[in-house]
Amino acid sequence: MALLIIVIAAVAPSLSRFFHGRNLDAEARRLLSLTRYGQSRAVSEGVPMRLWIDANRRTYGLQGEYGGSTTEGAVNVYPLDPDLAIEVFQDTRTRTKTIRRTTSGTAFEGSSLAVGIRFLADGTLDETSPDRIRIYQDPTRRPAAANARPGDDEVWITTDLHRLRYEIATNLPALNRR
Repeated sequence: MALLIIVIAAVAPSLSRFFHGRNLDAEARRLLSLTRYGQSRAVSEGVPMRLWIDANRRTYGLQGEYGGSTTEGAVNVYPLDPDLAIEVFQDTRTRTKTIRRTTSGTAFEGSSLAVGIRFLADGTLDETSPDRIRIYQDPTRRPAAANARPGDDEVWITTDLHRLRYEIATNLPALNRR
């Protein structure tokens, strides 16, 4: 019995980091799946879809735009894992609209709307859609492990080279040069 307790005590910290890493990966994949679903639904319904992200409330969701309004239709809301946070980035060098970066993401000047990825009816990304989304371990809720490597506590979702869809970034040095 004492040997079993010693083994569990030695392995418990490693298992905790393993399961936390799985939560981060699962959350990123869920958001990525929602982008693909929103893009597909925009094409099949012929209606623009908006995947909104509210970093302050730790939620995101998908909603159709009917007649330019997002008030009609069902809204699917997904809560972010309690140990995680989300941040949205947009490269203003390649956009014509004025963008400001806030702690809750990016908003157009004069707008109080939550940050959103907008899929047009043909499935393409609207030019106002963000370039990068970072899902990371919230240090205020769960401190990073002492032996954690850089990048272990975050996942980046970025647009592909041609801005046609989103993907999980695997080349972090290239991402940091953006």
